[in-house]
Amino acid sequence: MVTFDAPASSGGGQKTLVQGLSGPDHLTVDLAGGKMYWTGQGSGDIQRANLDGTGQEILVQNLNVPSGIALDVSNGHMYWTELRRRHD
Repeated sequence: MVTFDAPASSGGGQKTLVQGLSGPDHLTVDLAGGKMYWTGQGSGDIQRANLDGTGQEILVQNLNVPSGIALDVSNGHMYWTELRRRHD
């Protein structure tokens, strides 16, 4: 099982925010908007959730291998890179 963990606010340890993901690769955070975004290499999706892990949603589906991700929060844009699988 793959999880995103964050420091527990009660001091010490970690708190699991999102679990059961298939190959998450890159993570970026929009603190002002209260969201975290990630690429799922195993699922081929780009997803986001609230910073506390609730409200998980898929934004982009059926990508080959989504890799890097970046946000341009001031202009409302999201950018990502996608690797191509080699077909022999």
